[in-house]
Amino acid sequence: MISSLKNTFQKYSLPIKLGGKDIYSFLEKYFSSYRTDLDALLEGNYLNKSNYSDLVKTKKLITAFSQDILEAIDLYFQGYISESYIVFSKRMDEIQGSLIYKEIAKNNEYRFARIRIGQGKDWKDLFHIPFDKRELVKGYRYSIAGFPSLYLAGNGSFNSSAKPGDYDAALSLAWFETGMPGNFYWSKFRLKSVEPIKILDLTFSPFSSVTVRNKVYTSIFGKKPVENFIINSLITYPLTAACSLISEGKNKPFVPEYIIPQMLLSWVRKNASCRGIAYLSNSHIEHVRHYNAFNVVLPPVSFEKKGYCSKLRSEFNISKPQNVDLSEKFGQLRTKFNKIKQFRDLLTDLSKTKLAVDSVREILSICNSFIYIYEEIRDRKAQNIEFVYEYIETLIICSQRFSTEKYHDIMVCEVKNFSANNTSHLKDCEKIWKEWKTTQKVFIDFSNFDMLYFQKNM
Repeated sequence: MISSLKNTFQKYSLPIKLGGKDIYSFLEKYFSSYRTDLDALLEGNYLNKSNYSDLVKTKKLITAFSQDILEAIDLYFQGYISESYIVFSKRMDEIQGSLIYKEIAKNNEYRFARIRIGQGKDWKDLFHIPFDKRELVKGYRYSIAGFPSLYLAGNGSFNSSAKPGDYDAALSLAWFETGMPGNFYWSKFRLKSVEPIKILDLTFSPFSSVTVRNKVYTSIFGKKPVENFIINSLITYPLTAACSLISEGKNKPFVPEYIIPQMLLSWVRKNASCRGIAYLSNSHIEHVRHYNAFNVVLPPVSFEKKGYCSKLRSEFNISKPQNVDLSEKFGQLRTKFNKIKQFRDLLTDLSKTKLAVDSVREILSICNSFIYIYEEIRDRKAQNIEFVYEYIETLIICSQRFSTEKYHDIMVCEVKNFSANNTSHLKDCEKIWKEWKTTQKVFIDFSNFDMLYFQKNM
C-alpha cells in the first residue's frame, strides 16, 4: 500500500515540465490533481492521527492558495500587474507561518560559490551588479529587471556532518546555472556575520523525496512526526511547483514561468521574516539533479545610488577570484585521449580489412566522436559547452550499450559471417573486444571533465 502511494506521488517531483501547455491551463490541471491525491491521502488512512487532523484543517488553505496563484497569473496576463501582486502578497502574508525556512549561520557547514564570466579582478566583480549599473539586470526566474540581487550556489550539507565532497557541488551547480562557460572567474563565499540569515526554503518536494530522504519524510506514513514539517511542506507545495516550472523560452522577452518566482522575490524583499530564497535548479540537464546543492537569492537590504549593499558585503567573506579555463583542464585528459586515439587507429585499420563489420564500425564511430570533442575543447573551438556536455553524455550511453555481452555475441557472429573459418580474424575480434572494454571505461572521465578542477578547489 505504501509503495503504491509513493509511486503515485512520484509525479510531483521537481522541476516540472509544461509539455507545451500554457502555464495557466497546466497549473490549473496540476493543482486539481494535487488536491485529488491529498483527498486520497486522507481517505487511505496513511497518516498518523496528528498529521491527519492537521491536514484536514489545512485542506481548505491549500485549495485557496493554489487558486490565488492561478488568479494572480490570470490578472497578470490581463495587464493588472499591481492587482496580481496584491492577490499573491495577501495570501503569502496569511500563510507565512506555514512556510519552511532554513538559516545560513556562521557555525554551520554551508559553502557558497559564485561565477562571473569575463571579469574577476576583485570581490566587486563577483558580487551583485552595482546599483549604478542596474540597467544590466535582466528579468529571470528570481530576478526582477533593474533590481540587483546576490545569487549564490550552495552545497547541500546542512550540518556539521558535511563531507568534503559536498563542497564541490556549489561550484559545479554555479557552473551549470551560468550556462557552462568554458572560461570564467569564481569566488568562495562564507558567512562571517554572527547573525544568521533566514531564508525561505523551496528545495524539496514533499512526495517524490519520500523514497530518498526516508529519515525525514516517512513520518507522513505513521511514524513520529517531525514537528509541522510534513503539513507545512504540503501547504507550501503549490508555491514550490509554480516556482519550479522549466522555462521553454529563456531568451524570449517575456517568460510566463517567471511570474510567480519574481512575485515571491518581491514579497521576500518587503517581508521582515526572511532575507532570501533557497531553490533547486530548474535546468533541463538531468545531471544537475545529481548534485547535493541548491541556489540562493539574497535581495539587497541597504540601497545606495552607487556601489553595493553594505549589509550583504559585511556578512560574507569573499575569496580572491580565480580564473578557470576548461580547455586547459580538459588537456589533463591527454593521456587517456591518447589511449582512445591508439585504439581508434587499430580499429580503423582492421575495419578496412579483417573486421569490416557493422559492430566494429559503430565502436569506431564512438571513438572518433570522442576524439573530435576533445580536440574541439582543447583547441578552444567549442563555443557551446552545454552542447558538448550533452553530446558526451549521449556517447557514453551508446558506449555502455555497445559493451554488453549481447553486443559481443553480435560482433563475433558478424566476424564469422564476414570471414568463415578464419580463426585469426576471431582472435583479432577478441583482442578488439578486450581493449574496447578497457577503453569504454575511460569515457566516463570525459563526462566529469568539469570536476577535474572543481573537486580540488572548494
